[in-house]
Amino acid sequence: MRRWPWRLSWPPKSHTASPNDSIAVSSATVSLLVGGRQQLSVDATYSDGSHKDVTASTTWADSNQAVAKIDNTGVVSGLFAGTAAITANDGSFSASATVTVTGANIPIWHGDNQRSGLNPNEGILTTANVTTQSFGKLFSYFVDGYIYAQPLYVLNLTINMDQRTM
Repeated sequence: MRRWPWRLSWPPKSHTASPNDSIAVSSATVSLLVGGRQQLSVDATYSDGSHKDVTASTTWADSNQAVAKIDNTGVVSGLFAGTAAITANDGSFSASATVTVTGANIPIWHGDNQRSGLNPNEGILTTANVTTQSFGKLFSYFVDGYIYAQPLYVLNLTINMDQRTM
């Protein structure tokens, strides 16, 4: 009769929470560009030294939803430049990560990140407030895709003594 070189134990070992257990987020600090995404995971360490991925049973929270948001699978997305704390909770244990979002804060189609369509700084353009001193190119960005823009429309603008609609 042949003997197996290993031993089986039944039932399998299961981990239960104890005062020495802890969890840790895969990245304590995360740097994202606006629009960037990164998957976070959570590792539990047990008193016997073993580890287990508990991302699937983790609940997530973020301190600043205007800067970053995290979904229930642990994917964090950068929304606006700034810093947010992401907290992972698994049972009575928690761990956190700091997310720093950087990049150009170019307004989205509706003018703000809440997609309300509100532009509180919008004004009416007239021949009195459209001058070469107050109007012109403010900035430029290099892009690698399509750009959709709203054209500027000025009624009865005088240029070199000639009245035009632009």
